[in-house]
Amino acid sequence: MRYLIEGEIIRSENAAKSYKQKSKFVSSYLRARPSSNRVMDFGCGKLRYSDEIVSISEQVVFLDSDLQLSRNQMVRGVSTSVAEYVSPHYAHAQILSFESAVAQGVHGCFDFINCSNVLSAIPCVDYLESALCIIYSALQGGGEALFVNQFRCSSFSKFESGRRHMYGYIYKGRLGYTYYGVMTNDVVVNLLVPLGFEVVNVWSEEDVGFVLVRRPHTVIA
Repeated sequence: MRYLIEGEIIRSENAAKSYKQKSKFVSSYLRARPSSNRVMDFGCGKLRYSDEIVSISEQVVFLDSDLQLSRNQMVRGVSTSVAEYVSPHYAHAQILSFESAVAQGVHGCFDFINCSNVLSAIPCVDYLESALCIIYSALQGGGEALFVNQFRCSSFSKFESGRRHMYGYIYKGRLGYTYYGVMTNDVVVNLLVPLGFEVVNVWSEEDVGFVLVRRPHTVIA
């Protein structure tokens, strides 16, 4: 996704990490989850956690911006696009663009949604709210969503030299402008609860924050 913020173009697709840069904590958590019928990897990027996601689900949807899904890049060691990689490698997986999800809606059919290191790369309030609303809408009653954010990193002081924006900083590097949102667990919880999510668990592993929430079951009067 690309955003025009204060006259500068932020190419958030450049924030996507390779599968070789997995968090051991995220990988372990995903592999230990019970199997689900339908799982979404929201902001799948370069399929960083695709093996873990596929291993716990009968059906998977990988969601990202149309640009991230369609552009040619290195995906799990292959020069291709995410869209072209998924079909021959994951038999029970599909792709869905963020743009299509906004236009058509995704309603109540997922047991679990993974959203790892996504919120910190969204430099626009409207898009951030849209992303969270899509996740809420896509969960079935009782379905859970995991929000993972690295709230410190080795280059944190570099980002702090940029200008303040939303929850973090806009920084100009060699590849252009980057947004790094400091999404602590408290910040994430405060974003999710007003939208109707129920908090299941909140914890941290070193500099990685985890917020597990669920969509409440609908109560029929």
